[in-house]
Amino acid sequence: MADKKKKKRKQTGLKVFLVVLILFLTVTAALLTLKYIFSFDVDVFTGENGIFRDLFDSDEERKKQIDTLEELRSDGDLYTLLKNWATTDTGNSLMQRDDVINVLVAGLDATAEHSDALLIVSLNKTEQKIYLSSIMRDCYTYISTGSIQTAAKINAAYVNGGINCLIDTVQNDYKIKIDHYVTVNFNTFVEVVDALGGVTLPVKYYEMEAINGLADDEGLEHLYDYGDEVLLDGTQALLYCRIRYCDADGDISRTRRQRQFIAALAEKVENISLAELPGLVQTLKQYVKTDCSAAEIISLGTQALTGRWHRYELVSTGFPLEENRMDYNGSAWVWIVDFPADARALQKLIYGESNIKLSEDRQSAIDLVRSGESSPD
Repeated sequence: MADKKKKKRKQTGLKVFLVVLILFLTVTAALLTLKYIFSFDVDVFTGENGIFRDLFDSDEERKKQIDTLEELRSDGDLYTLLKNWATTDTGNSLMQRDDVINVLVAGLDATAEHSDALLIVSLNKTEQKIYLSSIMRDCYTYISTGSIQTAAKINAAYVNGGINCLIDTVQNDYKIKIDHYVTVNFNTFVEVVDALGGVTLPVKYYEMEAINGLADDEGLEHLYDYGDEVLLDGTQALLYCRIRYCDADGDISRTRRQRQFIAALAEKVENISLAELPGLVQTLKQYVKTDCSAAEIISLGTQALTGRWHRYELVSTGFPLEENRMDYNGSAWVWIVDFPADARALQKLIYGESNIKLSEDRQSAIDLVRSGESSPD
């Protein structure tokens, strides 16, 4: 009986951790983490030099000293406004707390060069919530690679300067500290979903037609079902995450579908058996890269188990918010973003507070473009 309970506890632990790492898309570490958890002495985690010695800090001890930001006024053109915001007190101004973990997930295309999907996964241990905040790839922003300074769509940051440039760009725009990153090749979607036996998602009739349009272009089989609960295989799920021109709001609905996919994938993982885990991990490790060290993975895994992260509420939001964006169709179609206002909204969502103060007479990027004084062209 004791062996049965121990086996059940191990299986539950593996599932809990795998669910969390699906959200972070770092499930490659699941088996390694649980191996350490069940074989190491507890002092490794809670002792004087243990990984979790600061796990139960008080609220006062958790808080960081964050500089308050006063938004800079534009010197007259859009590029200068974007650059001023991005380079304002970038170090001490970034919001961060020990009870919040922010992971930037970048979905790469087949060439592994373009970040066509951007997602900030924020785990707030105090509120017991996981925030999935997708960032639209067409946001027009300031990008600096060190040798090159320019303004372009945010998804150009990765192709021009790699993951560090992408992290810097997101941090500079939204003034939050990114603790870790994960890059995932889109091929992962097909392999993982197929390994799980498919994933159930809501598919509208027009979305089915759009999926089939892409399927025709790529010589793939059609989807013949739509409704609130449609079982999609890996290829169909990938097309579901890619379609965008079928919606009047374009990338807004596309990022919504991506967040729905991740939530559905996490739910699917909760029901897999222990025997299926090794094969899934082997599949994922071919496509996933992360900056998490072995010790950090162990730390996250133990916190996931002890904190029951799989029971946290999922909150899904797309950024920029509607009131903080304006579409602009010039030499290229882009979103003009009021980054100070949008950053303040994201901070308040994740942390419940913000260090950004907005002046009443400020001129935003949207104001500047609408006035005709400046544009991305």
